[in-house]
Amino acid sequence: MQCACPKCKATIEIQELEIPVEGEFQYCSECNEKYWVGREDFTLRVYRKQGNIYCSDCGHELGCENLCLNCGSFFPAYILVQEGRPAVRKQQRSGFFLARKPVRRASEPVRLKVEAEKITGSGIDRRWLAYSVLAVLVVVLAVGATGLYRSYQQQKAYARNFVIALYGIKSGVDLNLKAAAARTAAWRKQEGSMAVLAPPPAEKERQRLAKVKGAIDTALEALGETPEPAVAARQTLDQLYSAYLKLYSLNQENPSSLEDFLDRQNRLKGKFFKTAETLKSQMPDNIMEELRDAIPKYRNLSFLI
Repeated sequence: MQCACPKCKATIEIQELEIPVEGEFQYCSECNEKYWVGREDFTLRVYRKQGNIYCSDCGHELGCENLCLNCGSFFPAYILVQEGRPAVRKQQRSGFFLARKPVRRASEPVRLKVEAEKITGSGIDRRWLAYSVLAVLVVVLAVGATGLYRSYQQQKAYARNFVIALYGIKSGVDLNLKAAAARTAAWRKQEGSMAVLAPPPAEKERQRLAKVKGAIDTALEALGETPEPAVAARQTLDQLYSAYLKLYSLNQENPSSLEDFLDRQNRLKGKFFKTAETLKSQMPDNIMEELRDAIPKYRNLSFLI
């Protein structure tokens, strides 16, 4: 918008889109004197005693008419150009003043003035600070969710391996008790004969018992590190494994008497099932859930449910 300087009457260029609502002082490029530029509503023209006014719609200088003779706007808001700051009118203080948004002329390019609001003393854009905080929160949540998911997967894998190891131990106990019962029956058949030693297990049975023991050891190694909720259950599982090892060793030995052989069998069997009762109360929920799901496959563990 082109206006006339109130001092030297030189033509000056005013960017009406950059004029704040409260107005401001600008400097003439010819005489270097300052002048006031502001926007006012048509209702304040009655107070206007100095300065030039220009239609805010088209930039044409206004006279005393109630409309702009150039663009035809009735009661147009206007741009005020004068030497000093205008007095604050009662209408402005009471809220009667209505600032109209200036309309850009088609021939005038749009100039956008974007000023980022800065944090006092730091020079950091608040928007970027907010984005940074949000990004940190997203990363923290993602890391936390990943950690929780990984922990869940580890506990699930541990529960599965725990049930497999428990099944192996119970199967090993059952096989050793069966082998011991077969030796007992064979020993009783020798009563009254010259034989004084317990009949050893058949070689095929020995190989079978050794193979099962190897599978149990592998299952226990697969457990790895024990999660905190399953520490007590793991300790009890080790006690069951200890009872199993004693039964396994009993079948590898040559006991001195049938009574001693039977007594050791019964004591180890009783200890195993008593320890298993303790295990039932120590297994955490995820292991119990895995155990229930595995019962159709590992039926010899049904006594723990």
